Amino acid sequence: RFFQQRIETAWQQLLKNQQGKSVLVVTHAGVIRALLSLVLKMPLVQTFAIAVNHAGFSRFSCFHSDSGDFIQLDFHNRLQ
Repeated sequence: RFFQQRIETAWQQLLKNQQGKSVLVVTHAGVIRALLSLVLKMPLVQTFAIAVNHAGFSRFSCFHSDSGDFIQLDFHNRLQ
């Protein structure tokens, strides 16, 4: 759970500090799974049913408003 909390804290800081910007995050499968768990509101253990390929791209879009942030998974595991 500590790992997942660190990822969530860093994610929230990224959303706040980079609001309105395009940001590239290069990371490993564990962080991607933690983000999928957070964004899709699913238990981390269930993300192991989702393939995370080497050198794959996942894209999230973040929409900000006065009522809060909305995060959308645009695509996952694209290889090109």
